[in-house]
Parts: sequence; C-alpha cells; structure tokens
Amino acid sequence: MEKKLRSLCIIGLGNLLLTAAYTLFAIPNNIVDGGVTSTAVLLSYYFNTNLTYTVCILTCIILAFSYITMGKSFFLKTLFSSLCYVIFFSFFSWSGVTIATSTLNSILIAGVLIGLGHYLCLKEKSSTLGYDPVALFCHKKNKKCSTTCILWIICSTILLLGSACFGIKIVIMGIMLVFIETQIIYWCSNRGSEF
Repeated sequence: MEKKLRSLCIIGLGNLLLTAAYTLFAIPNNIVDGGVTSTAVLLSYYFNTNLTYTVCILTCIILAFSYITMGKSFFLKTLFSSLCYVIFFSFFSWSGVTIATSTLNSILIAGVLIGLGHYLCLKEKSSTLGYDPVALFCHKKNKKCSTTCILWIICSTILLLGSACFGIKIVIMGIMLVFIETQIIYWCSNRGSEF
C-alpha cells in the first residue's frame, strides 16, 4: 500500500510540474509542443472539425491504445494522471498567474519542467496522455527504439506539419521545447530507472 501511495504521489508531482510549465510559461508565450492537443488543432484546422470533440476523440483513442498495449495497471495510473492534470491545470488557469520572462527563458524553463514531469510519470509506469504510450509501446517491441527519440520524432513531425496553422516562429519554438524536454527525459532515465 505504501508503495502504491508513493507512486501516486510521484505521478501527482509530475503533473504539477507539467501544468505549471504549460500555464505559467508555455501558453502565455504561445509555445506548443506537438502533443495531442497540437494534433487536434491541426485536424480542426485542416478538416474543419470541432476542436473540443477532436481532443476528446484523440484522448479516447490514446486511452484505449494504452489499455490494449500497456495493460490495466498502466491504464489506471494514466487515468489518475489525467485527473491530476485536469485539477492542477484548472487551478493554475483560474489563478491567472503567469511568470514574466523572455520567450527563450520560457522555452528553457518549460522544457525542463515538462521533461521532469514526463519522466516522473513514465518512471511510475503512467502516461500524461500524450504520445507516451505510443513511444513506450515501440520501445517495448524493440529495445533499440528510444522512448525519447520516438517522442521527439512524433512531436517534431506534428509541429512541422503544423507550420501553415501555427506559423514558422511557433514551430521553431515548439521544436526547441520538445528538444529540451526529451533531453531531460533521456538524461533522467539514464541516471535513474528505465521505463
């Protein structure tokens, strides 16, 4: 029981770091990271779909994929992670607090916080409901496929495809953010436990 509680606390801390990064640094500076929400924005832009429905559908697809490929325990921890994310994101959004800093500093700080948040969740066999389950599944099938490299490729591809929608400046900032966050995940996973 103590081990499960510790795991849930670590997942909660990971989501606290993630939501702080997005609400305090990334969103106020129009920095996107090529995740599921960015994919939904692109699909809505190119196919004229409702953004809210698109996010919900993509989220359900990722949840189903994580249950099928990663198992019940991973799925349940991912549900807990998602709940933490919504609660913390809502708290930070409602607070209206942002931290004024340059765009480059925001990219750096957000990248580090997001990388640490992702690492903490992945370490506890959980997802933040981005493309983590896809990257973990690829790594599970072929150990030569690095989880962080797969995340980098997926997110960067989405950002590049979104250049017409987001604009080149936002794409470049997003690629910088994804690079920093995946490097932090890679560095932490090499110093700590593997996923």
